[in-house]
Amino acid sequence: MDQDRPEQLIDFTKGLERMKGAEPLLKRLCEVFVRTSPEQLAELGSALASGDILAAQKIAHSIKGGAGTIEASAVHETAYAVELAARNEDLDKARALLPDLEDAVRRTSRIIQERYPDISA
Repeated sequence: MDQDRPEQLIDFTKGLERMKGAEPLLKRLCEVFVRTSPEQLAELGSALASGDILAAQKIAHSIKGGAGTIEASAVHETAYAVELAARNEDLDKARALLPDLEDAVRRTSRIIQERYPDISA
């Protein structure tokens, strides 16, 4: 998958379909994603650093859910991989995936902010 193409990071068309055409709702959920993701990633990093498998699994699950709601596939898929690694108690794998998740969140947030310039982190 070519993750450098915006449509591979977030599919606004599918997101609008999910929201039944309600652009203000999609925008609001994108805003929540942009504003909450940095804190969630920091919490995930702390949980992984301290070996708190349950917390890491829950945080990754939350990130996955938010990303899925707005059709942010790269974040959704990577968060799922972190969640699965934590569920399988493979902290090394979960920790190794964290930079990929951070990168996907950063790039997805940038694309959201290009579409909705008034959204800031």
